[in-house]
Amino acid sequence: MNTTRSLLLLPLLLLIVVSACATTQERPENVFNLSGSTRFNGEPLSSGEITALAAEPGGKVYKTSINPDGSFNFQLSAGPYFLMGTSRNPASGLELFAYLTNNPIQLYGHIPVPVILPFVSSTEFPRKISGQGIRGKVLKEGEPVSGAVVAVFLDATDDFHGLAYQESFPSDADGEYNLDIGPGKYYVLARSRGKARTFHGPLLKGDLSGYYPHNPVILRVGEGLLLDVPMVRINRPRGKGTLAPGESIIVQGKVTIVTGESAPGVRVVLYSVPEMLGRPTFISSPAGDDGTYRLEVSRSGKFYAAARAVIGRPPETGELMGFYDGTEDHSLTLEWGDRVEGVDIVVREIW
Repeated sequence: MNTTRSLLLLPLLLLIVVSACATTQERPENVFNLSGSTRFNGEPLSSGEITALAAEPGGKVYKTSINPDGSFNFQLSAGPYFLMGTSRNPASGLELFAYLTNNPIQLYGHIPVPVILPFVSSTEFPRKISGQGIRGKVLKEGEPVSGAVVAVFLDATDDFHGLAYQESFPSDADGEYNLDIGPGKYYVLARSRGKARTFHGPLLKGDLSGYYPHNPVILRVGEGLLLDVPMVRINRPRGKGTLAPGESIIVQGKVTIVTGESAPGVRVVLYSVPEMLGRPTFISSPAGDDGTYRLEVSRSGKFYAAARAVIGRPPETGELMGFYDGTEDHSLTLEWGDRVEGVDIVVREIW
């Protein structure tokens, strides 16, 4: 299977359903324009194909060709879309791959600024190695990236915003990472967020983001996989204008200890169920020294807010934890385009 064929199958696997293919001409009359431009090594590409997958169960796949000037254009109904692309290196003919770092893009009006879709050289398919787990390198333009965290997800139902199934330690000076995990089907992603050295939290301008071109990967019993993850740099901050590419619902506030002191490092999490059990749907950046945090939400709905010092396991004695008290049931109802400030949470040690 070549890279192009792998990418064509990716939308079907992302939502674990069989998606019906359609052309942009089949969309209803009430549509919005989604235009963009391709980039590889800072230059536009003159050929290739762009795919827009409606990020919903049974979502359709829409395709358009890259124009000779590197641009592309869709006419799509409102909603979230995964944006991807395939092309070839004009000099070497090697396959190129693109996955929008801010996927899924939220299309709820005419986006005034063209989407910039950066392409990278597609890395090789996974190679079987001895041992158990996944390891390899994190690369940007073929050079190793240190301090990047590689994470694996079991599916794409939360658009890779929720808690990862497992995360690696930050990659070393050679860009090498290691994930000691058992057999299964995984989506492999990588992020480098400067000094944060964590996977979760909003991606800001200058951060690096990577998506393995041949996702999902299958890890079988008694075998290991060697795979390299290519990364691209985030060129614009998120959350700047409600119709800008990659815009999210923004929730901000402060986390403090019951004594009134700030609670640096504590994260605010949103759950989809009032019991607040299982994996959170959205996770904020760690609160700063002054207790402030920022959380980006990629869809509208009712969510239940809490703050925790440790995520990924049940609460333990002595851990800092608290709930949003702005509503009786700790809920927030968020609509697209909202920028909600003052969502403050008080935490205390649990016993």
